Amino acid sequence: MAPIALYPDPLLAQVLAAFTYPLEIVQLNQWLGKHKDLKDKALADAVEKEGWDPSVQALAALPDVVKKLTENIQWTSELGNRLSRWLQRPLVAVADLTAHYASWGPA
Repeated sequence: MAPIALYPDPLLAQVLAAFTYPLEIVQLNQWLGKHKDLKDKALADAVEKEGWDPSVQALAALPDVVKKLTENIQWTSELGNRLSRWLQRPLVAVADLTAHYASWGPA
């Protein structure tokens, strides 16, 4: 987490969401290299047409961040996998509780 630990909270939240789409981050980095002339609204409009996850699309305005994430794509991917597993834990817990209480029969 050290490479992103000092990011402001809004940026950190955005980057963490995008971590779960490492392939799209790589695609965005390549796309940005081909579209260096686009800025501001034109950039946002063009990226929106690509169909990537909104968290990845939002990173288009931060090419330096995208570059850092792709330079160490293995780290980015591993963190995305860990984040995905961690986010599933509450859903699994709710499913377990639902199954447990369903076994009691109708209320």
